[in-house]
Amino acid sequence: MSETSATIAQWSNDTFGPVDVLDVVKRAAEEFAELRAAVAMEDGAEKIAEEIADVVIVLCRLAREYDTDPLLA
Repeated sequence: MSETSATIAQWSNDTFGPVDVLDVVKRAAEEFAELRAAVAMEDGAEKIAEEIADVVIVLCRLAREYDTDPLLA
């Protein structure tokens, strides 16, 4: 199955519940901080990939609220 921003956002909504955009922005900042820490500590490609995925999921969730495809924004 090929994932899209819409399918990722739907999974996120199903998993985490309704979206409060300010909470999602706060979560995005937290996920970026985790990604930055993983990169700074050279945690390895697998850990960094996990953190990138977390950032992407959060941003897809936010983009969906504004009917925007994050890959086209």
